Parts: sequence; C-alpha cells; structure tokens
Amino acid sequence: VSTQSTGLQNTPPEYCTPPLLPFFRTTTKFSKLLGPQHQRARPISVTHEGNTIKTGTIKSLINRLCVNKTADKKVKYLTIYTQNIWFDRQDAEQRFDEIVSFIEEYQPDFVCLQECIAAFLARLKQSEIITRTYYISQNTENWYEVQILSKWPCQVFKIPYTPYTVMGRSLLVASTVINGSPITISTTHLESTHGSTGFQPRCEQMKCVFDVLKTHPNSMIMGDFNFDAVKDPEEKAIDKSFVDLFSMAHEGTLDYTFIPRKDRLDRMLFRGKDWEVTNHYYLVGTKAIRKYEGMSLFEGLKVRSMSDHLGIISAIKYKQETR
Repeated sequence: VSTQSTGLQNTPPEYCTPPLLPFFRTTTKFSKLLGPQHQRARPISVTHEGNTIKTGTIKSLINRLCVNKTADKKVKYLTIYTQNIWFDRQDAEQRFDEIVSFIEEYQPDFVCLQECIAAFLARLKQSEIITRTYYISQNTENWYEVQILSKWPCQVFKIPYTPYTVMGRSLLVASTVINGSPITISTTHLESTHGSTGFQPRCEQMKCVFDVLKTHPNSMIMGDFNFDAVKDPEEKAIDKSFVDLFSMAHEGTLDYTFIPRKDRLDRMLFRGKDWEVTNHYYLVGTKAIRKYEGMSLFEGLKVRSMSDHLGIISAIKYKQETR
C-alpha cells in the first residue's frame, strides 16, 4: 500500500521495536486483573508462525504473561492501529488486500480489528510477514468478531457483554509487560442497533469495559463504538480518566471515521501511568483503493475506501522518568 492509498506518512524509524523474548511466570490473580467481570472471561488462544499457543485454563493463561526487555535500552514508542475491516462483499478482495498490505508495510506493534470474518482472517494468514511478526488472537466464536494482533506475546481473554447484547458483542483484551510495566490493549465493537434500542446496551457495554480496565494502570480501549463522539449521549459513559487520542490530532485531520454518515464512531482511548500520548494520530483509508484511484471515497451507496470506516494509527511514548 502506498502512502497515497492510505493517506499516511511513513512511520518514523524510532518506532521500531525489539525482538520477542520468552514467557515468564507471574502470580497475578485473574480476579485482580479483570476486576468484577472475571467470572465471565474466556481465555483466547493465539497463533504465531503458524503454531497455536494453547492457553488451556485461565490459570495457565495468566502464568504465561510475558516480559519484553532489551539489554541496552527501553522501548521508546508503541504504535497501535485500529480498523473496522467491513464484512461486506463489495470489493472485498481488493479492500482486504490493501488492509493486509498496510499492516505489512507499517507493522504497528498492536493491531485491533473489528468485523473480522473468515475470509479476511484467511487472507491475513496468507501473509508470511504477518504470521511471522504477530501473535494473532483466535477469537472465532461468532461469524464476525474482533481480533488483536500483537508483536508481543500476550495473554488474551474475551469478556461477553451478556446480557447486554443481542448481537454477540464482547470485549477482547490482550495484556503483556513492556519495559517491565504491564500494558493492556483492548478492542470492542459495540452494539450496532440504533435509537433507544442501542443506547442503553452501549452504555452498559462501556461500563463493562471500564470495570475491566480500572485495574490496568496502562491501558487502551479502541474500536468501533457505534456512537458519535459529539452528537450522541453515550459519550457520557466514557471514563474521564481516559484520553481520547483524537485530541492529539493535527489541524486539518478529518473529524469523522464512518464514511457514509461522517460520524466519528471509531475511537482510541488511553490511560497511562508509564506511557503518555503523542501527537502521532493519523487516519487510514482517506484515499480510494487502487481500483478507484482518484475518485471520491463515497458516492450514492458506493464506498471506495479500504472500508466504510477510516482506520486510526497512533503512538504512545514511554515515560523515561518513571523508571
């Protein structure tokens, strides 16, 4: 994917991360890690280099928490990319190819994906670069799901929003340790129903998210929230201790992510003890895919981007003075 296709400048070289190191044992209690939602959590296995890393029980999942350190220096930056890939068949092969190519080229440290269907996961796993670089969650319970790709070995667990969902929605959480500090990356696709039938479920789902993350000192939640950041009342359900990374966007950045309605449905929220936000916030997919190069992103009912949602790629920076 060229920078023209994605509308993104090349990622600075200092964002490169170190090689992976082995797992270590931890005595962290599952109930402490997940807070009051721990009884509903399900461990999710991951694949790496074509091999499934089985988690078995929750206990073994927690005990396989990993540590990542370098001999000479700390990891300075982490890049994170979120994208609703759009399950629709419209230009699916070309769109999926461009999303996969984007991940291959920029190789963010963490990738959070929504509306992942079997065809997209199959395309993802055809990429030797991706299967070699990432630990890929195997969250395949429903016909489309959220997934997390991580350069770091992670414990991954899923928390269903039962009984506050009729669409099988859930929170997917990946936790690891970087620079000796725990960090949690999570993604969700909140309920898609509209009006009063969607408002209350989304508020309850957000409550679940923040109940889980309140025990995580360095945490991010991102994905398709399905409510507009300005117009919709669900915004009040967001924990105010989290920073909306859109606040760090450069002047002129589009103020929407859902192309057909021009709503800002896709979000990246962060709270950090050992990490801090940066002004590196870019939207992905602001140009038409190659098939429609030079044409508008949306006309009539036709979307010409990689998805009907713009993606977001951003970075957080390690607070050197905290260690």
